[in-house]
Amino acid sequence: MAHPPRHAQALVAMLVPSARRDSIIGDLLEEYHVTQVPEHGMAAADRWFVRQALGFLWAASAPAALAMAGNLTGRTLLDVTNPVSDPSARAWITTLIAMGIFAMYGFRLGRSTRRVSGAPVMALAATVLGTMFAFATAFLMIGVAALAFHPDARAWADLRDGLDIPAHVIAVIGTILAYVGAVAGCAFPKWPFSLTL
Repeated sequence: MAHPPRHAQALVAMLVPSARRDSIIGDLLEEYHVTQVPEHGMAAADRWFVRQALGFLWAASAPAALAMAGNLTGRTLLDVTNPVSDPSARAWITTLIAMGIFAMYGFRLGRSTRRVSGAPVMALAATVLGTMFAFATAFLMIGVAALAFHPDARAWADLRDGLDIPAHVIAVIGTILAYVGAVAGCAFPKWPFSLTL
């Protein structure tokens, strides 16, 4: 009997809400065995199952990624439109916001899944996606500025400086904080309010 890739099954199990985990995994396995393997073959069915798992990863990480991209893009815009000689206060605020984003989304994921294993995966994916979104936005801003405002060399330099995103640092700190948030989410599943961002 054919079996979907174990890593894809594990990813789905890490990321889906605990209340619906069995039914979601059961539906995926049924579709895999009943439809995908007979109609498309095992290799294509495996690729289908991996795409489904990546869809769950996208759903879990995209909100945190968009929040991170907004944080990084907002900081870049602020630095370009209102430069200061000592940006350390802005860097500290941006860092605190990023820490809060990862902790909050880790808490949310831990609370819904009752597992902590998905939080580091979500944080790494959110870092990659958030950095890509921030880069895309910065390039868009550079293009708009070049076409509409013809900025001087200093404005271009400030925008290029905004592309210097320490993704590796964000990934390490974000993974740790998402994990801590997930542990708290598992410990307090009946929290009196809902984090529905």
